[in-house]
Amino acid sequence: MQYVIDSNLTTLSGFLVGTGLDKELDDPDSPALTLFAPTEEAWIKLPSNVLIGLATNSTALKQVLMGHVVDQIVLSLYVRDKDSKTNLNGDSLDFRVYPNKVKTVNGAQLLGNDHSLSNGVVHMIGDVLLPLDTNIGEYVAQHDTDFKDLFGLLVLGRLFGPLENVLKYHVVAGTYWSPGLTDGMKLPTLHGGLLTISISANGAMVDNANVVQADIPTSNGVIHVVDKVLMP
Repeated sequence: MQYVIDSNLTTLSGFLVGTGLDKELDDPDSPALTLFAPTEEAWIKLPSNVLIGLATNSTALKQVLMGHVVDQIVLSLYVRDKDSKTNLNGDSLDFRVYPNKVKTVNGAQLLGNDHSLSNGVVHMIGDVLLPLDTNIGEYVAQHDTDFKDLFGLLVLGRLFGPLENVLKYHVVAGTYWSPGLTDGMKLPTLHGGLLTISISANGAMVDNANVVQADIPTSNGVIHVVDKVLMP
């Protein structure tokens, strides 16, 4: 806990104290822990209503904070792609290691080096890890106005058989968060063809479509919104 305070992680330290988790982190008799600590910028990135909701609901806040802690030592040097650990809520923390050496945990990028302490390890991460209970299909259904064409095709696919080839061309096996995407990367789709990623000063593209919203987290993957239909 002292490390969190000394590192000027003001929001995180205040939340830990407010929920009493600071005592658990400082307990010399507790097993070694790993804390994935969101930076100040990570908290600021949260929508204001979410941040206010956490600040005024200690039960929800404690659940979120416990989701950042693993009751074992996790050293980033030994993290392998598709490793999985269980947090104090009993939920899965899933790691990805990309060809550009970026490492993520549930989509949040691991920043800098491990900080080994007397009772565990602290990793800095670039986003707050929030509980997820909506999968990709449910997210699309809940945002059917935003994805009306895709939602219609998904309904047709359910009514008349498997996903059409166009839909399969939009789906890649595996979870690719934007920090792990690199210029020229090719990703195999469920259709069998390859999507080409382009990264420039203007942003990211998938084939000839612009990514207009990246890294929408769901319980079974991630959604990147593009401005055109991708054709095989």
